Formats: sequence, structure tokens, C-alpha cells
Amino acid sequence: VRMASQAAVNLSADTGLMVAILVWGTFGPTVVQVHEGADQLHVNVRAGNVFTLSGTASGTIFAAFMRGKTVRDQLKAEMSEGARTQRIGMPISEKDMADNIESARALGYATIAERPVPGVNAISAPVFDSTGQMQLALTLIGPSPSLPVGDTSPFIAQLLGTTQMLSTQLGWTPASPAKTQE
Repeated sequence: VRMASQAAVNLSADTGLMVAILVWGTFGPTVVQVHEGADQLHVNVRAGNVFTLSGTASGTIFAAFMRGKTVRDQLKAEMSEGARTQRIGMPISEKDMADNIESARALGYATIAERPVPGVNAISAPVFDSTGQMQLALTLIGPSPSLPVGDTSPFIAQLLGTTQMLSTQLGWTPASPAKTQE
């Protein structure tokens, strides 16, 4: 997290966007640090916030790349909670979530537009360690006009460059791709 913190500061300065660092906590993807961007964004993202797996870009990254039964169990619990969830982000259908996970695994990142906050977009990518285990997610968050999330968004390359650098520092090599949950 210490290494990710400095990388997040740099990424925020380079992009002008908010950068959140999330780890897997007791109740799911949990924000541990937030670095404000140059543009003030009026959303309440702070350390300790827990995101849904299916209603956020960060959650989709954990669902796509974190190993084990814990994520599957959390996703089932979230789907049964529905609108009653206390996490940030409204759960989506199982089919839509399966499509999002497949896309995130193929692309190496996840995006979300206008959800869970109208007018706000996000792009999230994983950081892996030497064993291929996902350690954390870095998420860019910004106003929709300032943070395009389409395939040609320049912010995707910036985020992936940062997460790949962090993963390499933790001993991960692209030649041994990260294993996904079974």
C-alpha cells in the first residue's frame, strides 16, 4: 500500500483526477486511501468506504481477478441484499455481472459510467504480487466529461501503466499472467 500510495499521488497529479486505493476487507472492496485530483469532485469517497462488487468498477476488478470462494460468496450475498445493501453502488443482475467480469478479465481493467453517482465515471485496474495474487485495485474517479471510459480513453493507458509498474515492483511478470478466481 505504501508503494501504491506514492504511485496514486503521481497518477492523480498527472491526470488531475481522484485516485482511490482499495484492498479486500472484511465486507468487500474497501477504500484505504483517496488522493484528490486537481478538479474538485463532489463525491464522498473516503477511507473505510466499502464498494459493491457488481455496482462499481473497483468491485468488478476484485470479482474478476481475486482468487477463491470469498468473492463468490460475497457476490451471492450482495445479490440477495439488492437495494438494501450498505455498500456504495447498486448491485446489477447476475448476467450483467458475468459479462462485466468476462470483459474485465479480457481487458485487464473495468469501467463504469454514471454509476453509482450520476455524472461521475471510474476506471479500475488490479495490482498483482509475485504469485499472481491480486493485492489491491487503483481506481480513477472523475466527472464524466473529464474522464471518458471508452476504449480509446487515454486514462486507461495511464492507469494500466501505473498498475503494471506496481505489479512488477511486487515481483509479478506478464509472462506469468495472474490467475483468476476459479
